[in-house]
Amino acid sequence: MKKEINRSWFDEKLSLTERFLVEAVFRDNVSHAVSGIDENELLKLTTKNGLAGLLYRSISGSGEYPFTPDFISRLKNENLRILLVNTHLTDAAKKIEVVFKENGIPVVFLKGILLASFLYDDISLRPMSDIDVLVPEKVAQEASKILIAHGAKVFNTGYKDEPSYHHLPMMEFNKAPLEIHRFLFPKRSSYFIPPEDIFRHKINWKNNDLALPGPSVNQLFIYMAVHVFYSFKRGGMRLSWMADFMYFIKKGLVNVDDDDFTYWVNRWKVNYPVEFILALNDLLTGKDKLIAGSENKKMLAQDISLAVSFISHPEEGNTSYSYRLVWEQIKNAKGIGQKYDIVRSKVFRKNEQGAAMRTVRLFMRLSGMFVTSVKLRIKRLLGRY
Repeated sequence: MKKEINRSWFDEKLSLTERFLVEAVFRDNVSHAVSGIDENELLKLTTKNGLAGLLYRSISGSGEYPFTPDFISRLKNENLRILLVNTHLTDAAKKIEVVFKENGIPVVFLKGILLASFLYDDISLRPMSDIDVLVPEKVAQEASKILIAHGAKVFNTGYKDEPSYHHLPMMEFNKAPLEIHRFLFPKRSSYFIPPEDIFRHKINWKNNDLALPGPSVNQLFIYMAVHVFYSFKRGGMRLSWMADFMYFIKKGLVNVDDDDFTYWVNRWKVNYPVEFILALNDLLTGKDKLIAGSENKKMLAQDISLAVSFISHPEEGNTSYSYRLVWEQIKNAKGIGQKYDIVRSKVFRKNEQGAAMRTVRLFMRLSGMFVTSVKLRIKRLLGRY
């Protein structure tokens, strides 16, 4: 059954509150006719999607506040909380960069620490939860020991470091959560970006008194597209992630049609994740995107439909939706032993005790994956997105 997806379809998938938030943040359109919008619901949705700063800036720039003073106050408080967290993380990032530089450890900063500090006009506009750094695989353990010598603590000392894991256990440095990555994605992922490409083309991101090494602009955009796509496949979607892509394009930092951008997409073979992100960005920003036709387009349409549902009902980490990731890694693993290890690590939980309870939870997880997989397949075949 043929199904066309465009802006009208997309907007109809949104609730009244979601529609207002998308219009205000992604389309610079703040309507004063907000009757019917529950302020508590809007604040909860805004906070959950990390858009407090962007919504506050949008509505405060529209002249009169279309909301009660209490709502504005609560929105400002959330924005202030993000500012305090981000300022602390930025200060910690500066110290990490100095420590690694003094000890000859090559490092590239990733994700939020670069985006919040350099992509946005104000550091409070984009929430962060931790600091992510990439170091060469051969010095990852050394980098961890150096930070520990400078006061860092490891959260999970029982974490088993295996080649399939792309980062070391979470650390805390100057009371800031930190992940040291050896790879950008697990080695058995279908989409794998070689770290050496990132280091070879890294640049210095500068803003006022802050300067941090990071991927090139095009490489950071593409890496984030794949990262968000994988987060989505685990059942999660936050609008603040999509705001990053909007600002990359809106500020003219990334041109998806230029040769360098196309080169890296093709070299890393990440065409579908990038297509997914660009299509979702077009719909969010109000472009009359048309998705129809081939089987690949059907999958894209269904993925976008799922992404919309995750905006208000995030299920990140829910194994009912992570079956695609599990199957991908099983398919890419070599030998029965490796495949079994993936199933064991993905389905079982190390802190679960008792054979009976593990069996019940294993059955429930596998059942959830199977049922969700069948439901989505049927919807795609019928064109019901």
